[in-house]
Amino acid sequence: MSETGFEGWKNGIDRANGEWDLYDPDIQRIVLQYNMHLRDTPHFRPLDWRLVKAMLSTESGPHRKEWKTKPLQIGVRGDPGLNALLYGNEGSELVVPPCCVLNAANVTANPRMNVAAAVGYLLMRMADYGVSTVRDGPVFEVNAGVGDSLASLARKNRSTVETMQKLNPGVHIIRQGQTLKCQRASIQKVIVGWKLFAYSTVARRYNGNGQPSGDAWYAKKLEYAHAATKKIDRR
Repeated sequence: MSETGFEGWKNGIDRANGEWDLYDPDIQRIVLQYNMHLRDTPHFRPLDWRLVKAMLSTESGPHRKEWKTKPLQIGVRGDPGLNALLYGNEGSELVVPPCCVLNAANVTANPRMNVAAAVGYLLMRMADYGVSTVRDGPVFEVNAGVGDSLASLARKNRSTVETMQKLNPGVHIIRQGQTLKCQRASIQKVIVGWKLFAYSTVARRYNGNGQPSGDAWYAKKLEYAHAATKKIDRR
């Protein structure tokens, strides 16, 4: 897009009427669901629903044919985002609330589910991931057998060495018949932090999917549309 093209896009945003507000209640509800679901993850700052509306204004509009089915463009032909969200291993299972049931059929046909998928994809791409030991269930006792170690007892009882060490501090040499504490545990992928929702970062992580093939004007459009949305709210 040229500078002239960008100015034409800006004029369209400036002339936006009530049709552009069609999905506001859905965006607010969906963003609230995600914010509630993710609020206890490390360093999470609630997502501003107006940023998602700005993304919608950047991606689509009432004049586009996708407006009534895929307003945020996720699931359009050639877009890798939907497959990454539904079938990939990028963290969607940690980001999408259990109440939000997404599948290829409803995301590409139901505009509200398209918004929900887009928000999920955005947050999935903005999260930072790591691994951590996750404990599950009550603490119980186990008796050591011949040749047992913390590692073998953890393996036999679906636990981890780290969990065994924390539950049995100071235990290094294990004797046959010794009673030790144990708890079910596993090493899982977890969210360890979040990238800042800067326009350039959202553009790169959402529109560009980490590749240079996205809209080069996306960050600038997003900034303008977000400012326009906040300006309307102050009236």
